[in-house]
Amino acid sequence: MHAFATRLGHMGLWPQAGAAGLSGALGALALAPFDFWPILLVSFSSYIWLVDGTYADESGSPSKLIHPLRRAAWIGWWFGFGFFLAGLYWIGYAFLVDADNFAWLIPFVAVLLPGGLAFFTAASTLLARVFWSAGAARLIMAALSFVMFEWLRGHVLTGFPWNLIGYAWAGSLEILQFTSVTGIYGLSLLTVLAAASPAAVWGPCARAGGAGGLRLWRAPAAAIVCFCLLWLGGYWRLDRHPTEFVDNISLRLVQPSVPQAQKWRPENRRLILDRYLSMTQGPGFEAVTHVIWPETAVPIALTSSPPILGEIGQMLGKSRVLISGSLRWERDGVTGENHPFNSLHVIRAPEANNKLQSYIYTTYDKVHLVPFGEYLPMQSLLEWIGLKQLTFGSGDGFAAGTGLVTLAVPGAPAMAPLICYEIIFPGHVIAPGTNPEWIVNLTNDAWFGDTSGPRQHLRMAQVRAIESGMPVVRSANTGISAIVDSYGRIIKRLALNVPGVLDGGLPRSGSVTPYRRWGDWPLLGLFLGFAGMGFVLTSRSPSVSIST
Repeated sequence: MHAFATRLGHMGLWPQAGAAGLSGALGALALAPFDFWPILLVSFSSYIWLVDGTYADESGSPSKLIHPLRRAAWIGWWFGFGFFLAGLYWIGYAFLVDADNFAWLIPFVAVLLPGGLAFFTAASTLLARVFWSAGAARLIMAALSFVMFEWLRGHVLTGFPWNLIGYAWAGSLEILQFTSVTGIYGLSLLTVLAAASPAAVWGPCARAGGAGGLRLWRAPAAAIVCFCLLWLGGYWRLDRHPTEFVDNISLRLVQPSVPQAQKWRPENRRLILDRYLSMTQGPGFEAVTHVIWPETAVPIALTSSPPILGEIGQMLGKSRVLISGSLRWERDGVTGENHPFNSLHVIRAPEANNKLQSYIYTTYDKVHLVPFGEYLPMQSLLEWIGLKQLTFGSGDGFAAGTGLVTLAVPGAPAMAPLICYEIIFPGHVIAPGTNPEWIVNLTNDAWFGDTSGPRQHLRMAQVRAIESGMPVVRSANTGISAIVDSYGRIIKRLALNVPGVLDGGLPRSGSVTPYRRWGDWPLLGLFLGFAGMGFVLTSRSPSVSIST
């Protein structure tokens, strides 16, 4: 293993690029739907050994090809490119829905999106290389830098925190419970440290650190102990808190599985509405109190369709409530232009003898829009070169809502509404100063077919439940619809691309978690603790020159 690690770091420029890309791609196998977390040991150890090769080995022969910092960034970019290419391949399926107009973009999307995201891993590798030293200290610096740029990836510009490394533990609810303290980024930090720990045992930098014998195994041993403790703590937490349900609430989630290519055809509008109405009123409907339809469920704007609202109200009767996604149009009072919103409505029949009362009880407009899907960044420039957004083609696209809200729901606790990929943002699910007791996530993953995308999306919804201590009720057009309790347990689910209804109770909200109360402050404490440890170890390790 030592010989392999040494050889890996001393390959030529392009062989190193290939090895880094392959290492990153292997890391994607740790995520849904594969959930094969042990592959991270191969992926991140190889990554460390590749960066080890950017400075002089024991014989003092430095790399002469390019400056070590640039070479480290090169390795980091290729590692990120392989990881994002393998983990996000499914985004290309969205461009096949309207293949005549968008299929030509698939090669560009396949390269540009992973390539752009890979600059975060390139920057993290460059920063880590500045503080590189022999021994285990370099593992700490690499992990800190990697997760710092994961956090930035989730916040810079519009943010895209998809497939964070901590999600590799989505198959273990016990270990995921740690996210209730530090959020998913804290689990990412511990995961990268553990995954890179074999590089503390093998490779020239491990030997150059001055440790030998059993002392080389301190980092892997610490990683094993750490995750054993996390598992035991998570097991205790789950065992102490069985799922409980809110009294007198019976949910019905409707999953019609309407193909995206068929959804917006004018001739299908009535057929789709009838499908929702008939599925909703199926067996057991008399016991249902709250019906939930997915994102933009019916391909019309409900606020502009009083007759259809009347049909829905007649179906609901006086005692039921519908939570549904819908388009909504609003006229700008200054320009007079109509702007579309991707909205969620809470709908109930008007109270007796109040004909003027609207069926729409309350509304939420999506805040975090999908770039290129719901709006086009740098619109004038990109439309000039022929690019269009997926939903509206040319034009201004969707308008964003004013901010996160907490909505009152008749007959149920207050809820935090999230539409589509708004559920992927850690720490950004609850309106400040409010106290909702459940999250409703409406989505339409029909764009992405039977791929990894919808499965990864569900995993992130589970983690938001654990982080916030609130159940998540997820209604998806093609799936995966699910009821998740406040500890991440999936109580019920409907499989992907299977039409049907999902009936179940509403799990009770758990206690307020440290992450919900303090946000990223516990993460910062964890980060500073490891940073201090890393600098102490670095001061005791041989320094590494970055000069050519």
